[in-house]
Amino acid sequence: ELAVHRSAELKEQQKTVGQKVQQEEDRYRQAEVEVRQLEAKLEAERKANLDKEKTLSDRQRDLNNLVGKIRGMEGDRKMHQQKMQFLEQNRAKFVESVQDAERRARQLQADIEHYREEVTLEKRIEARLEQELEQAETTLQKIRESHGTLKSDLDAVMQNQQQAERAVFELEKQKAINGNQIANYRQELERSSQGMSQRQIEAATLQEKIGQLEVEEKRFAKRLEELEQAEAQRLQALQAAENENEALTKRITTVNRELDARRNEFKLTKSMIENLEGFPESIRFLSNNKDWKKDAPLLSDLIYVNEAYRVAIENYLEPYLNYYVVQTMEDAYEAVQLLSRSQKGKANFFVLDAFRDYQAPILMLPETMNAIELVEMDPVYRNLCNYLLENVLVSEKEDYSGALPDTAVLLSKSGQLIRRRYSISGGSIGLFEGKKIGRKKNLEMLEATIKKSERDADRLSTEFYTLKAKIEGFKAQHTSLQIQQERAAMNKLVQEKVSLLTRMESFDTYLREGNEARQRATVAIAQLEQDIADIEVRLLEKHEMARQVKELISNTDGSFRQVAEQLSQASTAYNEQNIAFIRQQNKVGTLQRELSFREKQLEEANAAMVVNAKNIEQN
Repeated sequence: ELAVHRSAELKEQQKTVGQKVQQEEDRYRQAEVEVRQLEAKLEAERKANLDKEKTLSDRQRDLNNLVGKIRGMEGDRKMHQQKMQFLEQNRAKFVESVQDAERRARQLQADIEHYREEVTLEKRIEARLEQELEQAETTLQKIRESHGTLKSDLDAVMQNQQQAERAVFELEKQKAINGNQIANYRQELERSSQGMSQRQIEAATLQEKIGQLEVEEKRFAKRLEELEQAEAQRLQALQAAENENEALTKRITTVNRELDARRNEFKLTKSMIENLEGFPESIRFLSNNKDWKKDAPLLSDLIYVNEAYRVAIENYLEPYLNYYVVQTMEDAYEAVQLLSRSQKGKANFFVLDAFRDYQAPILMLPETMNAIELVEMDPVYRNLCNYLLENVLVSEKEDYSGALPDTAVLLSKSGQLIRRRYSISGGSIGLFEGKKIGRKKNLEMLEATIKKSERDADRLSTEFYTLKAKIEGFKAQHTSLQIQQERAAMNKLVQEKVSLLTRMESFDTYLREGNEARQRATVAIAQLEQDIADIEVRLLEKHEMARQVKELISNTDGSFRQVAEQLSQASTAYNEQNIAFIRQQNKVGTLQRELSFREKQLEEANAAMVVNAKNIEQN
């Protein structure tokens, strides 16, 4: 009756516990679904985070581009300001030139008025002299007509006298013309000397300025070349840094993903170890019971296998993984009695004292390796593992076809096949196979791996921000604006140099033409002076001839002498009047040439004012 009563009670408990188990399994499945949903959500959020990081990178690149454009526009603004300042300086120069031209035009206008008054006055004198010349000629003609009846010798004498006086007149006239031409040439030489001296001073100043500009141009060219080289090196370094940053970002993403995966695996493994998931109730009971040895490990916790062979070893040792490993038989009895009293099921135990003197046989086959060589454990558990993996071999191949000894067991590396002499088993590999062996060891390795990955992540993060600061530094060293400014300044120098060279060529042409004109004037003056010397010699001869004729006339009778004196006086008066008239004509011509020269200079000054006014308007 007691047994029936206890059986009914146990059935009721079994039913209740079954319902709880069913509920907990449902909760477990629901939690598993939620875990997968959360993992999917986490993966989606990771992807969204990566997309946001990419968007942020694109926005940062756009921001950098906008900052670069702003800096470029600021550079253009400064360049335009410099250009405007240069134009203002040019405008001031042109205004000063216009003012100088206006002052010179006013002076030239005054000179022109003065010369016009002089020309008017001298033309009046010229008209008066021309009238007096006509009167002298009329008087001479009347005297000649009134003495037409004189002797033929008087005519001959008078003819000789007239020829001599005419020759003297022509020579005097030519002498006066030559003297006037010499004076004109000397005035021209004086003006040319003054203009050339001024042009030479200006040319020397221009040459000095050109030399300074050439030095500045070389300095700007060298500086520009250095800036361009530095900019090329900066762009190259920036490209390399950005490439390195991109690779580093990929590495950081990979490390973070691996770190997240390791952390999730660590949490899952730790949870499985703490909750003893996958183990029967008896194992969980003994592990949490204070009345039994806490240091007795499970077989699955005291061995560790490389991941490549873990599934194969775990599939083979699956029946023994839930065994406790105790030191003595008393430890095992104590646990069995505790389970029996508490009605918590059964548990299995390996007693280490039983394997103290165990020696494992040695078995070797071609293209195989001993399974014990693939397992890591503490030395105290070596004999136990040798026993469990006695004559167990692992093959890299899935279809090992060699003969097996009677006691040998062959495992495929993947764990899909377990072959014995008279039997074979195998099939597909479950998703969670290979997860029991070495959970604690795997947890320690995961913890070490996580710490290492965290250090790597911190190091990569530091490198990332250092590299980012380096990239920002490269971007901050943007020298395109400075290059534009240097190039604009250099272009300004080149333009100024070209302008000065043009003026220098104009001065050179002016000086060359002036020297040629001076040489021609000097040669002409020398020739005219030589002509005047020859004329003076011939004048002496003609004067001597006129004196002889006068002596001849003085030796004749009174009437002849009187006629001759009248003709001589009239002829002399006519000649003097004619010479005075010619001199006045030359003087008027000189004044007219000076007037024309001043008017031409006035036209040039006015034209310069018009050009400078246009330049001022353009500036």
